[in-house]
Formats: sequence, C-alpha cells, structure tokens
Amino acid sequence: MTEAELLMIASESLDRMWSLMQWWASISFGLLVVAHIASHRIGNYLAVLFPVLYTCFSFGVVAIIQRNLGIVESVYEDLRIMQAGNIELSITAKYMAQGAGIVGSFAVPIALVATYIGVLGYFVHCYRTERFNIGT
Repeated sequence: MTEAELLMIASESLDRMWSLMQWWASISFGLLVVAHIASHRIGNYLAVLFPVLYTCFSFGVVAIIQRNLGIVESVYEDLRIMQAGNIELSITAKYMAQGAGIVGSFAVPIALVATYIGVLGYFVHCYRTERFNIGT
C-alpha cells in the first residue's frame, strides 16, 4: 500500500470513530432529557429497559470504536515500517506514525466512561427521586 492509501484509511477510520462518538453522545443527552422531563411518567418496566438498552448500545459503540482504533494503530505501524525501510514519508505521515498521543489515549476514554456513568446515574436519580416524592 502507498502512503496516501494508508493515510486515507486512517482518516476514514478516525472520521467513523468521531461520528460514532457524536451519535452516542446525542443518544446519551437524549436519555438525560427523558430522565429530566419525563421521570414522572417512567414506570418500572421502562426504568429497567432504558438502562439495559443504553448499556447494550454503549458496549456496541465501544466495540466498533475499538475495531476502528485497531485499524488506525495498524496504519501507524505500517507507516513506521515504511519509514524503517528507508522510504521517505511526508510530514503528515511522520506525524501520523507518532500515534494518538496523550489526549487520544486517556482523555477520550475517560470522557466516554464518565458520560456513561453520569447518564445512568442521573437517570436512576431522577427515577428514584420521582418515586420517593410520589410516596410522600
């Protein structure tokens, strides 16, 4: 594969990951809105169903993100191999071969986990608060 093809594969995989994370974030904020606005209308069935579906959806998203991240890491390794083989790489390819860096390695996963925990925590909080207020 050429350098341009490898860079295109990495770019497409990163774009897919970003789009998927944005879509997941939209679903997450939608669940927050449902919890905040409609907590008084959520019965026991939906109080169990929403977190289960959200959890399954989140695990699916993480699996797809990991798969795309593996593709990107493979491209990085291919670029490093090309560079070690005395093939002159462009500045962009050299930069890509360095890897994701600290933000991609730590900040993004922490943000995803914190969002997941926050959304489920708020959903449960709204449901329990509403049930407690009805009982008193």
